[in-house]
Amino acid sequence: MKRIACTILLALGVLNLAGVADDAKCPVSGKPVDASVTRNVNGKTVAFCCENCPGALEKKLNTTDAGCDKCPISGKTADPKTRMLHSVTEAVYLCCAKCEKKYRETHKVAALKETTPGKCPVSGEPASADTFVVENGQKVYFCCNKCAGKYKQAHHVVMVDKGPGKCPISGEPADKERVVYQTKTQAVYFCCENCAAKYVKNEIEPKL
Repeated sequence: MKRIACTILLALGVLNLAGVADDAKCPVSGKPVDASVTRNVNGKTVAFCCENCPGALEKKLNTTDAGCDKCPISGKTADPKTRMLHSVTEAVYLCCAKCEKKYRETHKVAALKETTPGKCPVSGEPASADTFVVENGQKVYFCCNKCAGKYKQAHHVVMVDKGPGKCPISGEPADKERVVYQTKTQAVYFCCENCAAKYVKNEIEPKL
């Protein structure tokens, strides 16, 4: 277990006191981050280069925020400082190009940013185009499913893929090659950090 943990830390970067990798890049601009500018996404601290980028990422993740009201764990009045973004990316399969277009327009789902496989961020080996997770609106490629799983857990990336079933537009059998990745994010507030940790354990970690 210790050896696996060390491997992940070496591959993904050493964390500083703010819980951010020293060599982390802003998920919006790609520039070096300022560890004082952060958001909590699925229980993990994400840092940005400037104050403008967090809002840009929230928009990209289709974030909805009903405001700070009651803690979903204790039922007590929530604290704005505990704000967490609960983000899930779901694979939606369609039957044809017409249905895909309609689904994208209806649900306002943009196409993923095109990237090419380079080196697996976990092992350093050449990555495969068929093995990836969707993080912050783009694909991150890996050499194998084991590395993809490690990355999802380390980065708290929640991705749901139940495979092709019925097309949600036509009701016809979906095409496994015609898939849309839709990210939905909800801002959640808690009364304390303990409740936030319980939420991550109960609602997020089981899906990693």
